[in-house]
Amino acid sequence: MVGLGAGLFHYATYDSSFTHATTGALIAGLLLVGDRVVAAGESTLIEWRSGGKRSLLLIAVLCFWLVLTRNPLVLVVGGLGFAWAIRLWASSGPARGGSIARLAVPMGLGAAVALAIQFSYNWFLFGKFTLSSYANEGFSLSERHQFGVLFSWSKGIFNWYPIVGLALAAALVGRRWHALVLLAATVAPLVVLYGAWHDWGLGGGFGHRGFVELSAVYALVLGDALASRRWLRKTVVVAGVLCAIVSLGLMRAYWRADIGFSHTTRPEWIRHGIGESSIPPVVIRWAADLVGR
Repeated sequence: MVGLGAGLFHYATYDSSFTHATTGALIAGLLLVGDRVVAAGESTLIEWRSGGKRSLLLIAVLCFWLVLTRNPLVLVVGGLGFAWAIRLWASSGPARGGSIARLAVPMGLGAAVALAIQFSYNWFLFGKFTLSSYANEGFSLSERHQFGVLFSWSKGIFNWYPIVGLALAAALVGRRWHALVLLAATVAPLVVLYGAWHDWGLGGGFGHRGFVELSAVYALVLGDALASRRWLRKTVVVAGVLCAIVSLGLMRAYWRADIGFSHTTRPEWIRHGIGESSIPPVVIRWAADLVGR
């Protein structure tokens, strides 16, 4: 459901030349390993033994490859570290400081080595230290496109991937505060960053491709909400299917070139997302044609 509703399926198939499916898999792996380490740290200090050592080493490697593949995702590494630190601080008792440090060190080292390689490579190319590989372009706080990143008909993540909004609502209604912190800590820094660039929609692509790799985060938040209240569980499942259907209608239009790679208008979004060319009417017409043959 999340893979279809958050663009991951699209970027693993039609637009697979982008790295989003790869970085999405790295973030999913980081969440899997990191959550186990944090769960162990909730009851006792994370031990530097064989099992713990392997887990922390794997976290360092995952952070390294994630940042080296796409360096803006250093913000996601920081967001995950912050969310896990909050969870450990609330649950680990007197040993929480050591638990946080033992998790933060491999995450920081992995990301730092990747950034050092990127800085060195850019210095070799451009003769100056810069993290951006775009020689004559950069990010500026004078560019304020954060609202467009969130809500624009052309690229807004809540419009193109409404399942992200569902994850936010489910965490709030279900009072899943740690899940809410995780979602905010990973999404909000990217919203600020992309909104500070002149090409805030990241050029062509299906929806805002800068948030596709966080699909595992959305899935984790929704899964956590499913464990709260029975009525919320049913609501999330039904609403999640509807959100995925909206995104699938837009994806179908994108694949058929009924909408462009960028600058989608409000009428186009409505027509293909929830209107006459969305998935339900298309399926009904297809079934009627099939029966009439």
